[in-house]
Amino acid sequence: TQMVNCTTGGFYLAFLFPLGGALVVQARGQWRPGPFTLGKLSLPITAVATVWAFLEFLNISWPRAVYPQRWLDWSVWIVVGVLGLVGLAIFASVRPRILDARVIDAEEAEDEREDVAGGVL
Repeated sequence: TQMVNCTTGGFYLAFLFPLGGALVVQARGQWRPGPFTLGKLSLPITAVATVWAFLEFLNISWPRAVYPQRWLDWSVWIVVGVLGLVGLAIFASVRPRILDARVIDAEEAEDEREDVAGGVL
């Protein structure tokens, strides 16, 4: 039961992250639509999908009295907490090596200029 709880909760949590990111980008007006677009319905549909995924995650991860050891009812939240701490530790260890977007853009522009000058393109 714990494996099913954590797997199902993890699925919804993993689906919730890109939905939340898409919602933030669309709300800021930075979304660049591709060949297929929902037009003005994109933001409301993304908002509804994000709320739905969040509520589903809460429904699945809500502790219910299943186990004699009450702490096991919190298995999804325990796993999310442990993985969150591990993720924060990894992020803190690589944070100094993460490049600013402007640096990456400048390097890509320089590579493009070199390719054009060298006749690659």
